[in-house]
Amino acid sequence: MFLLLALQLLMGPADQANSFDTLRYEGRNALLQSRYADAERLLKAAIHEAERAQVDQSLRSIVLNDLAETYRLTERYGEAETLFEESASILRQQPGSGRALVMVLSNHGALYRDWQKYSKSIECYEEALNVARKFLPANDALLGTILQGFAAFSAWKGDLRNAQKHLERSLRIREASYGSESLEVAIILNSLGTVQMKRKQYSPAEVSLRHSLRLIEKLYGPNHSEVATVLNNLGVVLHAKKEYPEAEQVLRRALNIFRTNLPADNTRIADALFNLAQLFIELDRFGESEPLLKDAAAIRGSHGHGAADTGALVYERYAFALRRNGRTVEADAADARAKAIRSELKHTFRP
Repeated sequence: MFLLLALQLLMGPADQANSFDTLRYEGRNALLQSRYADAERLLKAAIHEAERAQVDQSLRSIVLNDLAETYRLTERYGEAETLFEESASILRQQPGSGRALVMVLSNHGALYRDWQKYSKSIECYEEALNVARKFLPANDALLGTILQGFAAFSAWKGDLRNAQKHLERSLRIREASYGSESLEVAIILNSLGTVQMKRKQYSPAEVSLRHSLRLIEKLYGPNHSEVATVLNNLGVVLHAKKEYPEAEQVLRRALNIFRTNLPADNTRIADALFNLAQLFIELDRFGESEPLLKDAAAIRGSHGHGAADTGALVYERYAFALRRNGRTVEADAADARAKAIRSELKHTFRP
């Protein structure tokens, strides 16, 4: 969601005749529409064609970036990492590629953020900032993306106040650069709403997220996975505000969209399952929460629990629901799994 549209500024007209251009544009469109299998097939074909036709290396690097983004969004992080590294390596050697390099480094930083490797993430964003200072004007639109990366790092460290400052500055830059109705503004509003939610600023968070939702639905339509991302955050805010009927409606819609667009083991589905289950637990609907948490735990388990503290929390809440449903033996097993995950976390440093 970070820089797919912005990278289009580097490309020529969409009706160029050769098959490389056709493949890269069709692959880009598939990626923007969350058709990840099609995107992978088309972008791989574009890379093959680039090698056959000896296409300019700068253009090839952008296709590598797009394929890496496809893998990032489908949580194939190791494959994405290799492609981002290759794309950035090419652009570092290409004169006049400063803007493209900033974009690729920012996407690479987003990969490490999603992968919970925050120290590597900030290294990418710091390099992007250094390149931007050298080649781009002050307050260039891309600075807004870099600031979003710095905000994620601040939030990881627990400095939510500084994270919010970064995002508010990013929002001002993007509004000035792209306009208040742009996708770029919608992205920042979602991030800002999430930080406001974590700071328990629920009313401002709701305003930010509803604004983001309106823009993303306008640009992507009602059933895109990025719409579900915002809905998921909005549902948590509505839950916190005790607006339970709308919270349930919003969270169910987010879950349904994720299930339609993403692979069955994607952790964003696990997050949506968990959030809906949390609502049901508060409403004493333990029978409904239990299968959601079971599925969420299975997804987390298939990823080695991803963010380990999140995996442990899923098992803890699953144990709670089981116990309330009178299934003590299974609850004890889920509690034991949560404790094992937390024990692993104490001895694991994720650089």
